[in-house]
Amino acid sequence: MQSAQALARWLLEDERVQIEPLTQQDLPRVREGIELAFGHYGDWVWSYTEGATDWSISAKAVVESQMAGFYCLNLRDVNDEVAANEFTPLEDLSPYTAKTGLEGVALVVFPEFRGLGIGSALKDATQRLGADYIWGAQLKSLGNLEQWLRRRRKVAENPEMYLTLEDL
Repeated sequence: MQSAQALARWLLEDERVQIEPLTQQDLPRVREGIELAFGHYGDWVWSYTEGATDWSISAKAVVESQMAGFYCLNLRDVNDEVAANEFTPLEDLSPYTAKTGLEGVALVVFPEFRGLGIGSALKDATQRLGADYIWGAQLKSLGNLEQWLRRRRKVAENPEMYLTLEDL
């Protein structure tokens, strides 16, 4: 039996994982994924995602015609979020105002596809959008900050959330 990492490499190299645009027909599955991934925060996260996402730049990962995961995105300056939600910056973010920012609104990989590199493939796909950096908010109560710090650094926080950022 292959390891998850070997299977992920095989799926990705064999192009069995396709990164495709999200469509209107995908929205019920996106909502289902958000409610599944975010538990009792699901309704709140879906409400935010629905209003904050630019669906024309958001993507899904497809494995053998099944949606394996998705990444909801929006072009947005991290400083707008800092100001709107009273975040305390942990570094000087003023240089980012002159750059193109991409907000990672919601990233979900369905349970049956976790551990196969799908999330990494979705994150890697953002580099083709021409943004200078990608950022996102992580709810402290979810306890998943360490996963995001593999690629990003913590740049701001408030009592409920962290903001993390990766230069692209």
